[in-house]
Amino acid sequence: MLVNYKGFEIDVRREESMGGDEMLYWSVFRNEDGMEMTSGLEYGDFYTVRGMVKHYKTRVDKWLGLSSKEKEEIGNF
Repeated sequence: MLVNYKGFEIDVRREESMGGDEMLYWSVFRNEDGMEMTSGLEYGDFYTVRGMVKHYKTRVDKWLGLSSKEKEEIGNF
């Protein structure tokens, strides 16, 4: 599922890995400069695609609410 949210591209997918297992893959990029905010993968079916999209929307909202100084200290999500 690919979602553009408040200037960020959130991509979450459940796909079969090369080893044949179902994996959940995600990435979040800032549209203005293409900076990767986070990416990763999760084995198993504990998290849903929609649940992860919702989670990263919340993280984007929190990120946008930070001051410039706080963003510098954190570096990324």
